[in-house]
Formats: sequence, structure tokens, C-alpha cells
Amino acid sequence: SLKYGQEHIKNYENRDGSIGHISGCPEYNYLFSPNRLIDKNYDPTRISNPVKKRILSTIYNIQFLPIIYENVNEILLGLGKNTLGISIRTWQCFHEANIRRAYSPYVYIDKIKEVLEVNPEIDYLIVSYDNHDYEREYIDFLNSLGIPFKILHKSENLNELQFAFIKMLTLSKSKYYIGQRNSAFSELVWWFSDCTTRCYNVF
Repeated sequence: SLKYGQEHIKNYENRDGSIGHISGCPEYNYLFSPNRLIDKNYDPTRISNPVKKRILSTIYNIQFLPIIYENVNEILLGLGKNTLGISIRTWQCFHEANIRRAYSPYVYIDKIKEVLEVNPEIDYLIVSYDNHDYEREYIDFLNSLGIPFKILHKSENLNELQFAFIKMLTLSKSKYYIGQRNSAFSELVWWFSDCTTRCYNVF
């Protein structure tokens, strides 16, 4: 809001300047500015310090179950400092239907090649899928890179929500990140990284 010195960040959905309310959650509209949006932005320099501190202070107070942290720490063991996190968002997750969002494995593959070329220091890849039926589209390509990689899979002792938190927190520890620009999951990864992971967005 103006009170916090925050600019309105236009994106492809609100390029005409219009701002709507949260559909389905009218009781929370009072918490949001009627004339400033900051979503679908991955540039920390465009978020005012008061707004950033307000959001991050809330994030710091979130406590997950121990099983969440245990799984994240186990995944991160032995990883280097130059990890590239990749979230493959097909919009075909088990709980989704009729979501009309663009997806192509070639877009992700080209972006991975681009990011690796620009950042040759990357020494590990962590890959997350919203639907593992699409995993086979990437295996040959990932194996051809010559860089160690880990694909995140759900253990039987986890429910789907716990696994989603584990994926999000794990990816937030990556120095670099590739994900769908218009996915709330990507926004969570970015915010939980303290707005430090370098995002390379697709679509």
C-alpha cells in the first residue's frame, strides 16, 4: 500500500491496472491493498522493505511438524552451495482439473540449458514434479547433463500436503530456481528463500 511505500507491480494479468479481490475468500480482503499488487514478481528490489519485513516476519513464525524438517534436512545432506531447483508444473496434479495453463517439456528443457550455460558453477539439480507421470519426459535429458540430480518422491509415511511443504522448503534452499511464473508454488519457494533464490521463470 501507499502506507508502506510499495509500488503496484503490473503483470500480464493486471496490465490494465485493474485489481480485484480474492475470489472465494472475501473475509480476508481487508488484509490486502485495493490498489497495489506484488504477486508474480521475483525481483526483491521491487518489494519495499516494510512490506518485505511484514511478510517475512510472518513466514519466520510458521512452524511445521518435525517430520517436515527431518525430510528436508535429509534431502539437503551433501548438496553443494550451487544447487538449481526445478519445479515442473504441468497443471495436471491429482487434485486439479480443467486448468488452462501452458505446459511443454521443451520449454523447461531449454530453460535448464540456458540457466546452466549462464551459471556454470551449478553442481546439483533438485527436481520436483506436480505429476510424476511426466517424469519420463526428462530422464534422458537429465542423465545427459553430467550433473548429479535428485528427483523428489513422496514417502509412504507422508501425506500429500506434507510432501508439498517438503518440496517447497527444499527448493527454497536452492541458489537458483526454475519454475512457472504464475504458480503460487513458485511464489512460496521465493518467499521462503528470504527472497534470495535467483528465479528463472517460464511461461
